[in-house]
Amino acid sequence: MGLVGDLNPLLKALVGAAAVLEWAKRNPYVGPRSFKLDERLFGRERETNEFIDLLLAERVVLLHSQSGAGKTSLIHAAVLPRLRDEGFDVLPTVRVSRPPLPGAQLEGANRYVMSALTDLASGTDTPHDPAKTSLDAYFATRLAPPQLKPSVVIFDQFEELLTLDATDLPAKLEFCRQLGLVLADRSRWAIFAMREEFIGGLAPYVHLFPTRLTNRYRLELLSPDAAREAIRRPAEQAKVQYDDTAVDRLVDDLRRVRQQTAENTVEERLGPVVEPVHLQVVCTNLWMRLPPGTQRIQDRHVADVGTVDSALGAYYAKAMEAAAKEGACDERALRQYVAQALIINGVRAQALAGQEEKQNVTGAAMAALEARYVIRRDPRRGGIWYELAHDRMIGPIVHDNARWKDETDPVIFKLAEEWDRNGRPTRLLPLLQPEKTVKAFLDLQRLRERDGSEHDRLPPVVRDYLKAGSRFQRNVFVGLIFLLVVVAGITYGATTWQENNELKRALARERALRDSVIQAVDSATRVSTVFYQKAWGLEDTSRSKVQASVAINQTLQRVVRSGGTSNRRDITINYFAKRSDAQRVEFALKELGFSVVSKPAFAEDIATNAVSYGPEVPATELRIIALAIARTGAQLRRICPFRTIRAREHTLEIIGAASAARLPPLTPRQLETLEVTRGVQCTGGPVSAR
Repeated sequence: MGLVGDLNPLLKALVGAAAVLEWAKRNPYVGPRSFKLDERLFGRERETNEFIDLLLAERVVLLHSQSGAGKTSLIHAAVLPRLRDEGFDVLPTVRVSRPPLPGAQLEGANRYVMSALTDLASGTDTPHDPAKTSLDAYFATRLAPPQLKPSVVIFDQFEELLTLDATDLPAKLEFCRQLGLVLADRSRWAIFAMREEFIGGLAPYVHLFPTRLTNRYRLELLSPDAAREAIRRPAEQAKVQYDDTAVDRLVDDLRRVRQQTAENTVEERLGPVVEPVHLQVVCTNLWMRLPPGTQRIQDRHVADVGTVDSALGAYYAKAMEAAAKEGACDERALRQYVAQALIINGVRAQALAGQEEKQNVTGAAMAALEARYVIRRDPRRGGIWYELAHDRMIGPIVHDNARWKDETDPVIFKLAEEWDRNGRPTRLLPLLQPEKTVKAFLDLQRLRERDGSEHDRLPPVVRDYLKAGSRFQRNVFVGLIFLLVVVAGITYGATTWQENNELKRALARERALRDSVIQAVDSATRVSTVFYQKAWGLEDTSRSKVQASVAINQTLQRVVRSGGTSNRRDITINYFAKRSDAQRVEFALKELGFSVVSKPAFAEDIATNAVSYGPEVPATELRIIALAIARTGAQLRRICPFRTIRAREHTLEIIGAASAARLPPLTPRQLETLEVTRGVQCTGGPVSAR
């Protein structure tokens, strides 16, 4: 029965995971990629009919649009099936940017012709050598009579002819000349798809085409009605219905744009169009977050499961991670560049291509973002300009950058930015925020271990913060020494005139000031030691461990200030250190002035957990030693007097005991209130065997 009871939760979890997987397989939305040949494209029936009519009438058509409008999706999912129904022989889609095949003879070859022939010959047995075959010769061989069907060839992303190499004009002209000969045969149709901003670059080549590429069709973004169909119809194919209110909410969110109405005023308005890529990203995210088995998507699902902003933010996050990896650059630098160069005053801005390299962002990373429709290129004004693909991305980008920054930024970065944001005041420098400074130092150490000691790799504000902190550290010690001298002089004067009540009060104030100065020097010295020498020795720098160590350090300072008048060198500490001890207990104790003798451990596999002491070890020093050990991360579980003294009156031993390992750790409060006991009375457990 117990076994069945244990299995039930596991079986339920497995069944739930299977349901989620099955629901994901039913997802009718394609996400941020183009539609494929066997996929149904909704919301483009009008455009498909208009384009087919134009192609049948004119034979050669240039299809153009802005990036992300869905040219490739329209061709593969809507136009090609219709052309096959019309009796066309649809040839493989061609790109002119393919690299040459391994072993190809490149001498004298035309790279654009080779790329086109490589695509055209895929899936055929027609022998040819792309380096020695012309386009016209290949078509004459492959489409040799009897050819009963008219053929159609599609050149996708034809702007690559213009962008690959700006210096090889002869190769471009030769490719277009050969292509013109192919299309001179009126049994051959052609579709050229390209981004509209590159159309002007075709001017030197259009005379080589039979129709001079004058027949053009512009693909617009989705209208609100078309967007509603693109949202609703795929879900209906998967037996899921949308409420009208849910569809309207999605469409309105997707077409929302930001309009600058005054110098410092930006308003959100409903635009006239929806970007297909954004629609697919949002709907995919919505579907994946719905409970498996949902049959009707309502407005509450859209509100509860995920907003447009969250979907676009998640998509942006994945795109940034992939682009940083593909572009071999730091994701932090890439995010900062997008946020600072492409968004200004809450609206889209443009940045000249190449400027990103000054921010340690590679061109490959920008190309990866462009391929994922996060940014687009705008070639004009004698250069190429980057901008965000859509206004709708601004809010999600800002929000996700803030989320990523909060999750990944080292504490030292956050402290530096807080210092800079508040006008760089002295009160926010290191040493004046001890607890934050310790955590910041540990983060900085990890950065140095990861990236090396190159100071220039740190953001400028962090470098300024550390420099200011270093200057302040030097100045504070000089100032404190001067203040001590002043306090001593005032104290001497006050002592001379103690009969005067006013001077007595001044004496009391100056004594208090002297004590506070001494405490400040002690605190600053300790924090400085921690910051620059890793005196605490924490190997586990998780938040809980650091907070616990800080709390124990504060307790330790209270104990140190409370008294401890004995000569610490009179106390001998035998530390039975183990190779597994990474807490640097010995260093921490020597820092406080104790004499430590390291000895071989009794048991290598038991961590430091117990202390034994002689009767002449003062209570205050016992507390200081115990707190110092705990400060390094070791968990003390038992503190006992020696059962037999044997000339160990002033001796203290630090060990790892198997019997103590079963006890709970002693709290900072227990360590702070330790008393020297006699006989068999222990703190934290039974008498020590020693």
